[in-house]
Amino acid sequence: MPANALYDLASVSKVAATTLAMMKLYDEGKFRPDKYVQDYLPDTKGTVVGPLLMQDVLTHQAGLTPWIPFYKQTLLADGSLDPRYYNQAKIPGFTIKVADNIYMRDDYRDSIWAQITQTPLKTKGSYKYS
Repeated sequence: MPANALYDLASVSKVAATTLAMMKLYDEGKFRPDKYVQDYLPDTKGTVVGPLLMQDVLTHQAGLTPWIPFYKQTLLADGSLDPRYYNQAKIPGFTIKVADNIYMRDDYRDSIWAQITQTPLKTKGSYKYS
């Protein structure tokens, strides 16, 4: 294998970082895998996400949709960025940096949160890895 070989560590780093963080919080008495999402994120109470067990979420067994293409509704029919959602400069109301010279509306976070908490769950115990 060449010394300059590249590896995609994104999936590995997500697991490694989450595991270490959860272990630390568990040791500090701030996290328990047998508690519910709504115990840690009160805004999820009354949604499909709230009553999910943290251990099921962390082991990909909760039935969450693996990927929601949030960006699609922020594009125009030709695939370009919709100016209702993006601006080329950081100005009040558009402060979320997406890329160089592309800033998203601050309130779009609420739309993303709503989509996550309102998307129907898949069968518990199933997860499709990409």
